Amino acid sequence: MLFVFDRGPSVGAAKKEFIALAKARPGELNFGTAGEGSSTLRIAELLNVVAGAAGIRAK
Repeated sequence: MLFVFDRGPSVGAAKKEFIALAKARPGELNFGTAGEGSSTLRIAELLNVVAGAAGIRAK
């Protein structure tokens, strides 16, 4: 199974930078998934928990 992690150029090139940004700006970053119960939603929520970040799911 393939998962794609993408972010805009202003965030930086590394996932570490993205996670640091998400922690510094809780509730301000959005993420999209394939829908309720999907593996992409589970991966995104797992990233939130493991990284200690709080993203907002775009509906």
